[in-house]
Amino acid sequence: GSEGPPRLAKEHVEGVVAREMHVEAYGSTAVKMMEKMGYKTGVGLGKDQQGDTKLVSPCLALERAAQSCVLGLGEYTGTARATAAERAARLADARAKKRSRVGESAFVQ
Repeated sequence: GSEGPPRLAKEHVEGVVAREMHVEAYGSTAVKMMEKMGYKTGVGLGKDQQGDTKLVSPCLALERAAQSCVLGLGEYTGTARATAAERAARLADARAKKRSRVGESAFVQ
Protein backbone atom coordinates (compact mmCIF):
# COMPACT_ATOMS: atom_id res chain seq x y z
CA GLY A 1 0.00 0.00 0.00
CA SER A 2 0.94 3.60 -0.28
CA GLU A 3 1.38 4.74 3.26
CA GLY A 4 2.44 8.29 3.98
CA PRO A 5 5.54 9.22 5.90
CA PRO A 6 5.71 7.85 9.44
CA ARG A 7 3.84 10.05 11.89
CA LEU A 8 5.21 11.00 15.25
CA ALA A 9 2.94 10.42 18.21
CA LYS A 10 1.44 13.39 20.04
CA GLU A 11 3.41 12.34 23.13
CA HIS A 12 6.68 12.67 21.18
CA VAL A 13 6.03 16.34 20.34
CA GLU A 14 5.01 17.07 23.94
CA GLY A 15 8.14 15.31 25.21
CA VAL A 16 10.39 17.36 22.94
CA VAL A 17 8.81 20.63 24.11
CA ALA A 18 9.00 19.60 27.77
CA ARG A 19 12.67 18.66 27.38
CA GLU A 20 13.44 22.02 25.75
CA MET A 21 11.80 23.80 28.69
CA HIS A 22 13.83 21.68 31.14
CA VAL A 23 17.05 22.54 29.30
CA GLU A 24 16.12 26.25 29.56
CA ALA A 25 15.41 25.94 33.27
CA TYR A 26 18.29 23.74 34.42
CA GLY A 27 20.83 23.74 31.60
CA SER A 28 21.72 20.95 29.22
CA THR A 29 24.36 19.47 31.53
CA ALA A 30 21.90 18.94 34.38
CA VAL A 31 19.28 17.45 32.07
CA LYS A 32 21.81 15.06 30.50
CA MET A 33 23.02 14.02 33.96
CA MET A 34 19.45 13.31 35.09
CA GLU A 35 18.81 11.31 31.91
CA LYS A 36 21.93 9.22 32.60
CA MET A 37 20.41 8.41 36.01
CA GLY A 38 17.18 7.24 34.37
CA TYR A 39 15.03 10.39 34.19
CA LYS A 40 12.59 10.52 31.29
CA THR A 41 10.69 13.66 30.34
CA GLY A 42 7.03 13.43 31.33
CA VAL A 43 7.56 10.51 33.72
CA GLY A 44 7.42 10.98 37.48
CA LEU A 45 10.52 10.68 39.62
CA GLY A 46 10.86 7.91 42.17
CA LYS A 47 11.02 4.14 42.30
CA ASP A 48 7.43 3.69 41.14
CA GLN A 49 7.37 6.88 39.01
CA GLN A 50 4.93 8.38 41.50
CA GLY A 51 6.63 11.78 41.77
CA ASP A 52 5.73 15.05 40.12
CA THR A 53 6.30 15.12 36.36
CA LYS A 54 6.67 18.91 36.27
CA LEU A 55 10.09 19.83 37.64
CA VAL A 56 9.70 23.58 37.16
CA SER A 57 7.37 24.24 40.11
CA PRO A 58 9.95 23.18 42.77
CA CYS A 59 12.49 25.50 41.15
CA LEU A 60 10.05 28.40 41.18
CA ALA A 61 9.46 27.75 44.89
CA LEU A 62 13.24 27.81 45.39
CA GLU A 63 13.41 31.12 43.54
CA ARG A 64 10.72 32.64 45.80
CA ALA A 65 12.59 31.41 48.88
CA ALA A 66 15.85 32.85 47.57
CA GLN A 67 14.25 36.27 47.08
CA SER A 68 13.32 36.46 50.77
CA CYS A 69 16.54 34.91 52.08
CA VAL A 70 18.78 37.17 54.17
CA LEU A 71 21.83 34.90 54.23
CA GLY A 72 23.41 33.47 51.12
CA LEU A 73 25.84 34.30 48.38
CA GLY A 74 23.43 34.78 45.54
CA GLU A 75 19.94 34.24 44.41
CA TYR A 76 18.36 31.72 42.15
CA THR A 77 16.87 33.17 38.99
CA GLY A 78 14.73 30.70 37.12
CA THR A 79 14.78 31.23 33.39
CA ALA A 80 11.98 28.82 32.54
CA ARG A 81 8.79 30.19 31.18
CA ALA A 82 6.54 27.53 32.61
CA THR A 83 3.10 29.01 32.21
CA ALA A 84 0.34 26.98 30.64
CA ALA A 85 0.00 29.52 27.84
CA GLU A 86 3.73 29.30 27.03
CA ARG A 87 3.60 25.51 26.93
CA ALA A 88 0.50 25.54 24.73
CA ALA A 89 2.11 28.01 22.33
CA ARG A 90 5.26 25.92 22.07
CA LEU A 91 3.26 22.75 21.44
CA ALA A 92 1.23 24.46 18.71
CA ASP A 93 4.43 25.78 17.11
CA ALA A 94 6.11 22.36 17.21
CA ARG A 95 3.04 20.69 15.68
CA ALA A 96 2.83 23.32 12.93
CA LYS A 97 6.52 22.85 12.08
CA LYS A 98 6.06 19.08 12.00
CA ARG A 99 3.09 19.40 9.62
CA SER A 100 4.94 21.79 7.31
CA ARG A 101 7.98 19.48 7.14
CA VAL A 102 5.77 16.52 6.27
CA GLY A 103 3.99 18.56 3.58
CA GLU A 104 7.24 19.84 2.06
CA SER A 105 8.99 16.50 1.82
CA ALA A 106 8.72 14.67 -1.48
CA PHE A 107 9.23 10.98 -2.05
CA VAL A 108 12.34 10.30 -4.12
CA GLN A 109 13.06 6.94 -5.75
